[in-house]
Amino acid sequence: MTVGSFIRGLAGPLERPLCDAYRALFMNVGRCAQQLQAAISSDCHLIDVGGGDGAVLDAILRVRPDLTATMLDLKTEVGKFLAPEIAPRVEIRAGTSIQDYLAQGGAPAACVLVSDVVHHVPADARTTFLHDCVRLLQPGGTLIIKDVAPGHLVSLASMYADRYITGDRHVRLIAPDDLVGLLRGLGLHASAPLLAPTERPNYAFAFRAVGNLQPHP
Repeated sequence: MTVGSFIRGLAGPLERPLCDAYRALFMNVGRCAQQLQAAISSDCHLIDVGGGDGAVLDAILRVRPDLTATMLDLKTEVGKFLAPEIAPRVEIRAGTSIQDYLAQGGAPAACVLVSDVVHHVPADARTTFLHDCVRLLQPGGTLIIKDVAPGHLVSLASMYADRYITGDRHVRLIAPDDLVGLLRGLGLHASAPLLAPTERPNYAFAFRAVGNLQPHP
């Protein structure tokens, strides 16, 4: 059991506000969600890869009532922070990898969201992981990746928090240029940054191959 899971277990009904306060040390979920959703087309079904407790997806769906989603995660407990009014719009696929989802006949989506996942993937496995994410896209679809850039005090704090609180001792942050280069090698091109400079060290891009989806206002 990690330090983080132990504390969550003790928190009881205070778990959600405690986790929200912890996450707020590293990012403003509401502001980031507002900026990310602009890259998602109207009436879209999206796949959230590695969405965990669902806090980011919940924030996006709150401002986009036209969207529905599927959450894929290797964890067995997924989406616990989705609000009751949001949860009916989300299909939960707990304990399910991308390969499992596709093998089970899961449909590709117009948008795939990968939020704060890439830095948890070992460096030598990232190209394979990103290629699998691309496999989830419909032709002309959009892959949105949000992550944390190294080289900032907040980045350093988040890395040590991942290692010693959430228990991922192999976490390694990825620079924006390196992420863009990996996706370029897979044939996808990056948009302009989706997040304002005030959200640093958080950053995000929308990656597209052939054809573009029209952004939502």
